[in-house]
Amino acid sequence: MNDYLPRPMLDSYSYQSYQRQRQMTLGDLLLENRIVFLQGEIYTGNANEVVMKLLYLQSENRRKD
Repeated sequence: MNDYLPRPMLDSYSYQSYQRQRQMTLGDLLLENRIVFLQGEIYTGNANEVVMKLLYLQSENRRKD
């Protein structure tokens, strides 16, 4: 009896790794590089947004330590 089993032919695309991409806004890219950009007059809304970004960056810095 023959114990040899033929291997199935696999094309080269079977083992390609899946790469994930994400789209980033310019603001997201700046924040990822630890840059907070504020333009124009300061109002409650944009001041709160800047504070949230600074708190986020502070928490990210603590995680790296």
